Amino acid sequence: MPGWHEATKALRGKGAFQTVGIIQEQHPDRCQLFMQWKQLDFPVLVDSLNRLGVNVVPLTIAVDEHGIVRHVGLSPNDLENEFLSKTYPSPKDSAKADRKTAAVLGDIANDVNTSEAWMNHADALILEGGLKDIDTAISDYQSAIALDRTNGPAYFRAGVAYRMRYDQREGAVKDFQLASQHWGMALEVDPNQYIWRRRIQQYGPRLDKPYPFYDWIRDARGGVIRRGEKPVVLMIEPRGTELAQPAKEFATGSSEIVEPDPRRRIERDRKMVAIEMATVPAIVDPDGGTRVHMTLRLNRAENAHWNNETGPMEIWISPPQGWEADPQLIRPKLARAAQTSEVRFAEFELKVPSSARPGTIVVPGYMVYYVCRGKDGACLYRRQDFIVSVNVR
Repeated sequence: MPGWHEATKALRGKGAFQTVGIIQEQHPDRCQLFMQWKQLDFPVLVDSLNRLGVNVVPLTIAVDEHGIVRHVGLSPNDLENEFLSKTYPSPKDSAKADRKTAAVLGDIANDVNTSEAWMNHADALILEGGLKDIDTAISDYQSAIALDRTNGPAYFRAGVAYRMRYDQREGAVKDFQLASQHWGMALEVDPNQYIWRRRIQQYGPRLDKPYPFYDWIRDARGGVIRRGEKPVVLMIEPRGTELAQPAKEFATGSSEIVEPDPRRRIERDRKMVAIEMATVPAIVDPDGGTRVHMTLRLNRAENAHWNNETGPMEIWISPPQGWEADPQLIRPKLARAAQTSEVRFAEFELKVPSSARPGTIVVPGYMVYYVCRGKDGACLYRRQDFIVSVNVR
């Protein structure tokens, strides 16, 4: 976008045309921060559902004064000679286009039982109602999928909707897993769809990442602050693999790490901390990898809170023979305050051996932590075991 903005600044200054950006971003406020940082002044539309159906970006679409697409893939150098210098007649088939639009809306109103109609209705609910109608939209996407198992866009948009609900509702980590599964199923239908693949790469293993997606966030905020402005506030802060550098090879761990409770002597916690997990991608090939996202929530009913003064939280992964974990020992960063009640996050990656058999493989692990019950209650050192289920293709 910055290159296009600079190359066409003079023509836009003359009023020859208007630039409008379109992003397929799950979190559009991140784009808003980028625009503020780079001081880009054109409007940007959000197409999180990828209703445009684009397979690759960036893509330039030239639209004339009648709303008709005249060029796709036009470069800034060709803009003036190939598009702006020409005069286009008013289209004669506008009435036909209007009838087509009316027919689609009629399908929605009349509840026509087709996969396309259910998907269009779900799109309309999200575009018009946002999170207010997100549950109904998800149900409609599922109806679209049930009628046509090859409807890749329905799978992808359902994944977007699940991720939207995950971002907004506490305790809905299963929605993150469902988002991952539906994005993966969309790629099963069309493995060449770049937008769908990027959404999985955003949260998936570092080996699959072409580059870090959001490492510019820190520089953007610093640049905006130095100009005396307040940076755009992000609804969801990027973390983990969204910021991580790509990995050229899988780290196998170090012999120096020490398992925190190898003799299983620490007492179990069954009430004060809940562990929720999602794997991206949801289905893994032999000799492939997946990234595990962990969310750790305190039990409000127990008025539980973290104790940050005694020692670090430690998460230990015990991969089956032939599998690898990176890292095998995880120590999430603790808050500076002595006692806090924040939701904590941790991520690690699993490498699947080439000899892995198809099916669901269980990877065990556990975490140890200091947690307190009640405002002035006792602080305890506890262990909690968990399993990660990995679906091998």
